[in-house]
Amino acid sequence: MIENLLKQVKELQTNKGYWFVRTDSGDNFEAFRQLNFIGIGWNYITTQDLNNNQDNGYIIKEKIARREEIDPSTPSGRSKITAIYNKIKRFKEFKVGDIIVMPNEGSNILGFGTIEEEEIYNDVNDNTCEYTKRRKVKWHKFLNFSELDPIFYAIVKTRHAISNIKNYESYIDKTMENLFVKDDHYHFVIDIEKKEDINIYSLLKLIDSVNKLTESIDNQFNFETIQNNRSIKLNLQSPGKIEFIFKNGKSLALLAFLLSANFAGTVTLPNNFTPEDIQQLIQLQEVNQTDIDTINSTYLELQARKIRINQID
Repeated sequence: MIENLLKQVKELQTNKGYWFVRTDSGDNFEAFRQLNFIGIGWNYITTQDLNNNQDNGYIIKEKIARREEIDPSTPSGRSKITAIYNKIKRFKEFKVGDIIVMPNEGSNILGFGTIEEEEIYNDVNDNTCEYTKRRKVKWHKFLNFSELDPIFYAIVKTRHAISNIKNYESYIDKTMENLFVKDDHYHFVIDIEKKEDINIYSLLKLIDSVNKLTESIDNQFNFETIQNNRSIKLNLQSPGKIEFIFKNGKSLALLAFLLSANFAGTVTLPNNFTPEDIQQLIQLQEVNQTDIDTINSTYLELQARKIRINQID
């Protein structure tokens, strides 16, 4: 059963890029959102130019200088030409699975998506956006800025068309996913939506019950765990997040699944779950009902958002 369960936990790659892509003060936000792409300007630089770029960009930079009427003989001119060239080159080098974050006008909403195809494509017929060089994107979430960690202020204040935001990957990961594994560490993120002051007793009770329940699951399934390989991150400025991080934390994944649904048949279960799997989950739920009830009650007190990990993209 645990093998089938773990197939439902998204594994995040460590070598992917994280990029903040501006939308021309929001002008292209809806086009990007509705048509599932991102684009970049300087249409006179073609995909053929980029694919034939064998000379460290010399020909492309010459073309930029000519079309933008920039003098390449001056330091400031060379700097402007190189800046444009680097943006286009970076846009081409995005990889499948790279994370894209984009803002609307005023950065009141941020979209979170992933690059879907390896190559740039051209669309000269769509007049909703003037950019013809495009990358296919699958959008996963659009969130109001008020729902996000304050660290995102540092992301949106950059004025560059494309910015490398790899340094913020841990914040972006837990914004996009509630349960995932990365570098053999399992992450279970609980979103706390309560806007009033957090009751410290309720918070401690939740943490203690999660710890007790995972220990119980470890014992029942003979999972090998090391207690000091468990950690927790709190960011509770109301609303906020609680992030549990366990090394090889199969019990944490199973706990998240127990909390996400009623296994008596009131929800659609994953296709790879057998009747025996479901019965085993029900039995596990019954054995640990006291701790599950405690967690559920603190969920209500803290206005924590229920996750549904059995509905995978």
